[in-house]
Amino acid sequence: MRDFKTLTWDILPCWYELSWDAEHVGIILRVHQDFINTVKPIPSDARIFEGYEEVFGFTDFQTGFDKDFGFDNSFLRLGEKDGFVEFFIKIPAIKFITAETCDDCNGSGHDEFRDGKCFHCNGTGKVVRYRYQEAQKISATFSVFFMLARGTKHETSAKIPQLMTVVTSTRPGMHGGAMGGEFSIPLTKWLCSVGSAGGQVEILAVSEAMARAWDHMYELGELDRYYTRAWVADEYGWLNTQCPGNATGLAAEWNSGHDVKEGKGYRFSGHNVDTAGQQLTLLAGLAALHDLAREAIDLEI
Repeated sequence: MRDFKTLTWDILPCWYELSWDAEHVGIILRVHQDFINTVKPIPSDARIFEGYEEVFGFTDFQTGFDKDFGFDNSFLRLGEKDGFVEFFIKIPAIKFITAETCDDCNGSGHDEFRDGKCFHCNGTGKVVRYRYQEAQKISATFSVFFMLARGTKHETSAKIPQLMTVVTSTRPGMHGGAMGGEFSIPLTKWLCSVGSAGGQVEILAVSEAMARAWDHMYELGELDRYYTRAWVADEYGWLNTQCPGNATGLAAEWNSGHDVKEGKGYRFSGHNVDTAGQQLTLLAGLAALHDLAREAIDLEI
């Protein structure tokens, strides 16, 4: 017999969950008080913080859950509700239109060789710049939290089950926003029911959350919208999500080690998640998925 429990093989009481706030364009993180009481805090001089300081220049990390959390307090503490401490994480803007004149079109915004619109400034006539630091701070804070919450030795007193876990990384370069995680037994069962209609069943609320997040960070173009969607492939409950990038998205790990039909959960992983912006877009989708599933799954433990 196994002497340990895992999310894909056991139904566990919730220790954290994600939620999507479409009105304020942000993610809400809820952390159960029992988990906070038992988790071992990370020392402020831990090597992981030194690594982020060396690579990104981040210097201030608030490690406790009694006030704002993370790099530059990027997770804003909202308060406590139903045994959970809630934090709000605002999706930041990444693309900025400056006051500088675009050199390629001399400020006209026109390019006769590209359907009349300048490729570099997208017709604005101004220089467009991308600032990733705020998104990277949020991504790095998520990475630290998910590391803390990767597994818990002490079950919480929550009456609702943990629906998913997530793990992320934050680093420069290719796969700089890599991510993955696990879907629980109840969530997988619900995904199977969604996919039972056959074919590719789009989950519109998840697609819309990702599109909203991307639009806030970058401005959603027509082609971006086409490539930003989430769907369940079939009755096996395999969730697929994608966002703008080089085949960027999340999908089930086919070597999860069991068949979903046996009533288990499964692991998922990311593909070509290169930036913090792509990672936050996919996290917004997972948060919206969590909202749908939490409402649909009638289960107390």
